[in-house]
Order: sequence, then structure tokens, then C-alpha cells
Amino acid sequence: TKNIDDILSISDQDERLYELFIYIGDKSDYGENFANCTIAEQNFYLLYNFHMELECGGVEQFICNYYYNHEIALEIFQGMDVPITCQYLQEAMAIYPDKRIALNSNQELSTQLEAIDKHYYQLHEEEYFNYIYDYVDKHINQFE
Repeated sequence: TKNIDDILSISDQDERLYELFIYIGDKSDYGENFANCTIAEQNFYLLYNFHMELECGGVEQFICNYYYNHEIALEIFQGMDVPITCQYLQEAMAIYPDKRIALNSNQELSTQLEAIDKHYYQLHEEEYFNYIYDYVDKHINQFE
């Protein structure tokens, strides 16, 4: 694995974000334990991870795969300047059951969550890319 200084000096922004995500993932046991992470690292990881899960399988995949921290993610997003992302996750959580269920095991739920994806995904993506690069630059000294 690369060290943090090497990662932060990568000029290609998308590559830098990806390497930072991998680095923090290793450090945090893939988002399950942020004890060794700074707040900036935790915030970055949760936002990047949320976006990656959306790209792969929508908000249902994020909540299913990260059931243990989807509420924490929402709290973190509320403290960041990402109102569309907050609303996106909030609406999905409002219809998701109070227990983890297998991905795509409830067709009615999947259909409702897909409707939320259709409504928010494009807006979230624009907000995400406008925010994430700037976030890393503004907090660069808080990545260890």
C-alpha cells in the first residue's frame, strides 16, 4: 500500500480519490471501525463509499451492504454541504425496514428504492463531484 503523502500527491483527482478510499478502507476495516481515522478521513470514506455503492446497485445496495453505518452516514452528510445526498438517503431510509434484508429480496421495496434512485441519482452525482474534490483539498492536512 502507498503512504498517505504519495496518495495526496497524485495529480489525477479520480485516482487520488480512489487511492485515498483504499487507504482509509484498510485503516478502518472497510468502514467498520474508524477509531484510527480522523474525522476528515471518516467523512470522506463514507461519502465516497456511498457514491460507489450507488453506482454499483443503487441506494438499496448501500443500505443493505452498510446497514451497520447507514444512519451514521446520514448524520455525517448532514454536517457536510451535500443537501441532495442527505435527502436521497433520508427518503430511502424512511421506507427501508428496521432490519437488514437481503438485496433485491423484496420486489416492492426494490421498486420503491429504484424510484428514489431515478429521482436523485443524477442530482447526487453532480453534487458529489462538485463537493468531493474540494473536500479533500480543504482537509488535506487532516489525512494521516
